[in-house]
Amino acid sequence: ALAGGYVYVADTGNDRIQRMQVDGTSATQLVPEGTLANPRGIAVWGGRVFAADDQHHRVAVFDVTGRLVTSIGSQGTGPGQLNYPYGVAVDPKGRVFVADDLNQRVVRFGGVPLYPYRSRWGSYGTGPGQLAYPRNIATDAAGNVYVTDPLNDRVQQFTADGEFLNEWGSSGSGEGQFSYPQRIAVAG
Repeated sequence: ALAGGYVYVADTGNDRIQRMQVDGTSATQLVPEGTLANPRGIAVWGGRVFAADDQHHRVAVFDVTGRLVTSIGSQGTGPGQLNYPYGVAVDPKGRVFVADDLNQRVVRFGGVPLYPYRSRWGSYGTGPGQLAYPRNIATDAAGNVYVTDPLNDRVQQFTADGEFLNEWGSSGSGEGQFSYPQRIAVAG
């Protein structure tokens, strides 16, 4: 993630978050080992760093100095619960969206300071709005949500409320085709 002149990296294999300047200099361990277990996606918004803490089944929220502020979600399949979250994004309104990998869905939480559970959508499958192990997630300036759907070799687009808008991609190696798409970003 890029914010405030810094690059934030979820260093998955080392169970930490690093921060460095955009030219790669001045690297520092922002969140040390032992706090996160297999961090995946990362987002930065409003002076907060959001990490999809995969094996702790939560999104860990830190301030930009690396202090843990709060956790979002808990392990399970119910409302507000996560099962190996893989990606996290924050939209311009501060709403938090999580690619809830093993629950085959997207979970939306409200903004600061409590990040309350708001909604969820998706289920396992191949149809529009269905997902197969969603991995990453991004939002645009209008609040639309983009989700990589790797087992279906596509990207899906939703409103912030979970209404299906569009999908693109198919299996293959040609233009507009994918083979297990993992990451996505949306330019400002």
